[in-house]
Amino acid sequence: MISYFSQVFFSICLTFIASSIYFFEPSNPYIWLFTLVLNIFLLVIARARFPIFIMFVFFIKYTIIPYYYFFEGYQISYWTSYIDGDLINFSSLLLCYFYSGIIITLIRRAQYFDLSDIKCKLESNFGFYMAMAIAIFFSIYGLSGSTILYSSYGSGEINKSPMFEYSIIFFLIAMMMSNQEKKKKLIILLFLLFFSIKSFLYGGRIEVIQIALVYAYVERNLLLKENVFKIFIVLGMSFLIFKFVGELRTNPEMVRKIISLDFSDDIHYTNNNKILSTNASDVTQATTRMIGMVDDGEITLSYSIKSFFSYIFNLPLILNTELSSYQNLAAYKKNIYNSGGGGLIVGYFYVWMGIIGPIFIGLFIGCITRWLYQMNNIYLNIYSLFVMVSFPRWFAYGPVILVKFCLVGVIYVFIFNVIRNIGKK
Repeated sequence: MISYFSQVFFSICLTFIASSIYFFEPSNPYIWLFTLVLNIFLLVIARARFPIFIMFVFFIKYTIIPYYYFFEGYQISYWTSYIDGDLINFSSLLLCYFYSGIIITLIRRAQYFDLSDIKCKLESNFGFYMAMAIAIFFSIYGLSGSTILYSSYGSGEINKSPMFEYSIIFFLIAMMMSNQEKKKKLIILLFLLFFSIKSFLYGGRIEVIQIALVYAYVERNLLLKENVFKIFIVLGMSFLIFKFVGELRTNPEMVRKIISLDFSDDIHYTNNNKILSTNASDVTQATTRMIGMVDDGEITLSYSIKSFFSYIFNLPLILNTELSSYQNLAAYKKNIYNSGGGGLIVGYFYVWMGIIGPIFIGLFIGCITRWLYQMNNIYLNIYSLFVMVSFPRWFAYGPVILVKFCLVGVIYVFIFNVIRNIGKK
């Protein structure tokens, strides 16, 4: 087993070499390889802890985007603002800093966190039905409009409220407050299927990943040691399902062909313009756009400060739309510098804190893995669990999830416990 000192020394050395290469040759096509090595190294370190391992697997698809630019000659997005080799390399370098920060504080000992102790403390018949009722209400009224069966993803009118994704919070809480009654298990499973199917029909995938992780961690208790072979089977099947759904999002005609068993016309996808159009590539472009705007002075220091405080206090500012919107850097000057939205967490923290930002948030994420497995505090455990299931959002779309989505669940549990304790007196 590699010692903690060796792990940290290795990550710092790789990051230093990558930084040195960038300093002398910003357009060097091999810088991203150092980031990839660190990403793989994180997989090796976290191989025995499924929630952390699956998170690092997800990171890889964003780590390898520079390959398509430097070695395949692809333009990495249809959005053209701030796309060049120097900025792509710098975003990759920021990921290096982020991964190194995680390695420094990442949990080391092979511990397996059992949720049964927390579930015993939270178990409540009323609490279960209350949380499940909120989850059902949010999932029904939080998403409506035209499904992908009638129009391709993005072309139909969809009314999507944050309530839909927030139903995952109350689904997780309901599961934590549940017991082994068959009726409750059936309700949980039916909601899982309803939510997943509805999300798929409206072109969503990230929410399905999140709710599937909630079910896996709480119901199947994959926080405990699990058969590695089973894990890779699940990962493989999930990849195929999401690739299929991705095709349906852009080509709903495929559904009608499958239903009618009409395979007379083969479906071919070509890209004669050498433009890479994927979620990961668009997110990378959104990140380089943020970096470029800082370098060009389009994002000023005063705006960065406003944006950072809007981020930190976003939950209290929820009723003030103007102030709470400052944190959304993906939308800033979008009418001038185009972007598909989103952005890697390292891009946001680079804007807010400079080169220290990606290291800081990496250290924080590493600490969260310790809170999940080592802290004997129900609220830190629950917050950490929310972070572990929402990583597809905070890593690639916007870190506001860490101070909003995750905190809402903790606040709800805290208020519920206070009311329950008062009722017992």
